[in-house]
Amino acid sequence: MQRHINNNHGKNQPYLEQKEHSNTEMLSPSTLTLVDNVILCHPFTMMLAGPTGSGKTFWMKTLLERARRMIKPSPERIIWCYKRWQPLFSEMQQTVKNIIFVQGIPDDLNNDSFIDPKYPSLVVIDDLMKDATNSKDVCELFIEGSHHRNLSVACLMQNAFSKGKENRTMSINSQYIILFKNPRDQVTPAVFARQMYPNNSKRFMNKYIEGVKRPYGYLFIDLKQNTLEEERLKIDIFNEQNQKVDSSDVMIGGGMAQYKNDEGKNIDQFEVRRTREQSLLGDYSELFETKEEKMPSCDECGLMFENVSDLMRHVKTWCPENNDLKRKFNEEYEDIPSKKFQKEIQIEDGEDDVFKKLAKYARDETEDLWEEKVDKYLKNGMSETEAKHRANRKLRDDELDKFMWKYANLVHYILQLRVGRLHLKVVKFIEKLVQEGTEYKKAIKMAIRKYKNELDNYLDEVIEEEEKRRRRVMMGTRG
Repeated sequence: MQRHINNNHGKNQPYLEQKEHSNTEMLSPSTLTLVDNVILCHPFTMMLAGPTGSGKTFWMKTLLERARRMIKPSPERIIWCYKRWQPLFSEMQQTVKNIIFVQGIPDDLNNDSFIDPKYPSLVVIDDLMKDATNSKDVCELFIEGSHHRNLSVACLMQNAFSKGKENRTMSINSQYIILFKNPRDQVTPAVFARQMYPNNSKRFMNKYIEGVKRPYGYLFIDLKQNTLEEERLKIDIFNEQNQKVDSSDVMIGGGMAQYKNDEGKNIDQFEVRRTREQSLLGDYSELFETKEEKMPSCDECGLMFENVSDLMRHVKTWCPENNDLKRKFNEEYEDIPSKKFQKEIQIEDGEDDVFKKLAKYARDETEDLWEEKVDKYLKNGMSETEAKHRANRKLRDDELDKFMWKYANLVHYILQLRVGRLHLKVVKFIEKLVQEGTEYKKAIKMAIRKYKNELDNYLDEVIEEEEKRRRRVMMGTRG
């Protein structure tokens, strides 16, 4: 990758040998009623926050295709760091100039040998929330690297308030923040509203609600120092709702795509978004067709199902590719909570706590044996530190086996509960309480208490079964 950048990527700076394309060369003004009233000032730091499928990647793709007009000065190299390859990336390789894709966050991200500070560059960190918010290198880019290295940084994440140790620093130093529509999380925008306008949070919330009324909606927040206060909050910065085009040309490198439907009628860009994404996915789905009819598949993880019923069950019981709860809520739950303000709900990093607890349970089971070994080594003349270290090594394999066994049991239980009648009712009630502003742990307790009688029935069944076994044993003993 680095050799490609330094040696093969167009003498290091491809734009230097190309003529500057004007807007008139790439798009006739007569065919488009688009006004780009937002200019991003490079270098900048940007955070895009929204759930899976909210449109973050497509939004970033649109910005990069219009980078020549919307980013000043426009980046001459774009490095997109990703977790999983997406079909949309293949299209970006054709429509965005000088973009390269790197899986994961490069170890030498902060080195001048990787990013030449003499030329404007842009780094996009996509779906690497845990790595990014715990990375000192990424945090340094947000704090110092952006200005000192002629570099802009954009981070795509599912939660603006993740638990990463560097997340707060990155959030505070983000100059552009884009909040995408999330029907089940009204807390995050409320946090920003109280931070930016403590005496008039309705101003922020009204703008946010206006922005997310339509599919893939968002609120664009400009926190640059030189931005006028009345210009800080924007929606639809690409002017998609008013965009009408007559040509079918596709702009390459900083431009925009133009579309026309089969009847020659103009259609707006955000409707085309879904059409283009579906066509891309369709090209790939042909590889997996085993019948004349296409099998239904999950939009999030790509898993295919024999029928629609199986697909719906999969969606309702939380697709594994989505860290947020997948269930869609009724419109009545999409309003801003009127109860007292609640802390944001953190789910994305919850698995770390679960695995650590399972590991601790495994170690607890070997605690007596561990103490015996430590005592034995101390009697043999070892120091306390050396004795504990050796005991840890001796029991490592046993503890790992217990850890894995406990996790396997947990997975088994989860898979059984995913389609369980009572469990689904409990989860649905928890989601309802959370949407109404109840703290997450409290919502769990309330939901379990609500279905206390049904849980009690299971306890009665277990007691009855034990009594039957006990009676059979007693009868067998007498016989």
